[in-house]
Amino acid sequence: MTGRIVLFGGVRIERGSGEVSRPPTQKSAQLLGYLALPPRRTHSRESLAALLWPDPTPEAARHNLRQALSSLRKLLGDDALTLEGRERVGLAESVSTDLDDYLRRVATGDRDGALALAHAPLFDGIYEDWALAERERCEALLSRLSLPRICELPAPLTRFFGRESELASLAESLADPQVRLVTLTGPGGTGKTRLAIEAARAAVRFEQTIFVGLEAVTEPSRLLESVVEQVGRALERTPEPGRDPLTTLRLWCERPTLLLWDNFEGLCTPGGVERAKQTLERCPSLTLLLTSRRALGLRGERELALAPLPTPAELPNTPLADVPSVQLFLDRARAVRPNLALTPAIAALCDALEGIPLALELAASRSRALTPAQLRERLTDRFGLLVGPDSDAPERHRTLWNAIDGSVRLLDPAARAGFHRLALFRGGATVEAAEALGVPLDALERCLQAALLQSVETDLGLRFSMRETLREYALATGESAARADGKDRHAAWFLELAQRSDARLRGPEQAEALAQLDTEWENLRLARQTFRERADRAGLLALAAAVALYLVRRAR
Repeated sequence: MTGRIVLFGGVRIERGSGEVSRPPTQKSAQLLGYLALPPRRTHSRESLAALLWPDPTPEAARHNLRQALSSLRKLLGDDALTLEGRERVGLAESVSTDLDDYLRRVATGDRDGALALAHAPLFDGIYEDWALAERERCEALLSRLSLPRICELPAPLTRFFGRESELASLAESLADPQVRLVTLTGPGGTGKTRLAIEAARAAVRFEQTIFVGLEAVTEPSRLLESVVEQVGRALERTPEPGRDPLTTLRLWCERPTLLLWDNFEGLCTPGGVERAKQTLERCPSLTLLLTSRRALGLRGERELALAPLPTPAELPNTPLADVPSVQLFLDRARAVRPNLALTPAIAALCDALEGIPLALELAASRSRALTPAQLRERLTDRFGLLVGPDSDAPERHRTLWNAIDGSVRLLDPAARAGFHRLALFRGGATVEAAEALGVPLDALERCLQAALLQSVETDLGLRFSMRETLREYALATGESAARADGKDRHAAWFLELAQRSDARLRGPEQAEALAQLDTEWENLRLARQTFRERADRAGLLALAAAVALYLVRRAR
């Protein structure tokens, strides 16, 4: 198409000749406006139909969508719309809009240019929730814009997927002047750095936003010196000789400043945490956004623990093409295999990879030679398979093993030993079961803080589990003697639990006992396997007797 889409003051197309065209109906205008929203991406036809025509039947809504798309093709030309099969549609990235120009001017601090574009309300005449929310967001961006604005952040070479709720949470924290320390935590490979960059770029409350990479800094005594070096390069300033780093930072950060300290976990020691605290105390206009595999534990710190991307199994009612883990895998895989189709095999692969962004990207890099189904089959050796070819990736992100190994090595010896023992459970464990295997409560808590465990509250109390990828790593790296001792303790604990539950099955606590045995069934089967390996006939008979009534009650 020639011309561009204008969204401020109502949806229309302005062409170079001065001609102005408008979509023929209000709904087609809404559809064009929604497709033009950044970041530009494709949408499933099902979701578009439900958004714009919520009241008619699904068949009528899809019919209305087809008509609206047909009218837009006539108005814009076929090259303005992008199609992914028959199910997804979007606006081509080559199509320009005044909203794109507006956001670029805001990002570069061009307040006058942004004001000139925003001469009328965004989506004027459209009162849908999504349009009003975008209008408020754009107005808020402009109201917080201050000149000049320095934004020194890496420019990623790949597209960003998912994380809408996490971005919203980070935006809320960074917009609050009372929140001056935000820490994004999670194990290696969950996408902390990328999410932090996206959040920092959108945080226009700050007049200076600067990225500070700390991967190469291993000594807390070098932390502030490295920060000053990197901030100085961004601001094109040189510290005065003899001036201490904190004084230099305070002078350079007198304006509202956001520093993104990336990869802080190697400095998460008393010395490193104390220097972060001193930085905040000495620089009142400074806010720190940190990525780390664990939180600092400072007063006033706001932590966001980052989980892997949702998988198809976790979003069973969501169209496959709208599942974030699937979107990420497809985007990266199509970089090496452009015609890769969306199939159920991809859903199975994303489920098996547990939505871990690094695992998805490493698997996608193998798509040149292997189909998704073949990749899924080869995950029996996931650490040998998930090795990336990218020479520009940090060492910690070149293999899935490196990413997990870096997180585990940060644990103290007691927590590391506890991590390996916790991998012996199947289907999770309670605090009492963990303690029975020799995992003290404080070691359990440190594994949780490092995001190597996840917890969920049940009717029987908190239950702790480990993702299969982490479990495989732990079983591969644990000491054989400790593993043998842990398996014996595991079998003894669950035999005792089954015997206690057998007595409860015969009384008024029958329902609770049945629920507990349902929850622990995989652990009971693992205990049986241990007794078999040990040729422990007495243990096998005792366990069989203890679960006999349960098997009858559940008709197993």
